[in-house]
Amino acid sequence: MLIQQPIFTVYLTSQGIELHPGCEDYPYRQALHSCKSFELAYEFAQMAAACRNLPLQIKQLPTVVSGA
Repeated sequence: MLIQQPIFTVYLTSQGIELHPGCEDYPYRQALHSCKSFELAYEFAQMAAACRNLPLQIKQLPTVVSGA
């Protein structure tokens, strides 16, 4: 059975820096960084936003459901 690891991608837009779950080819967004760790992606996004003096937006993250 193949288990997919989550991936998070940081994009540059005309409005700022965005952190998205997954990795898609969005129009008008340039992918800057992708990784499997949300914490590392978030850290990168914060640095990118600070370096470019742009706001950071975190897009909807998947909900984690645990089963008993």
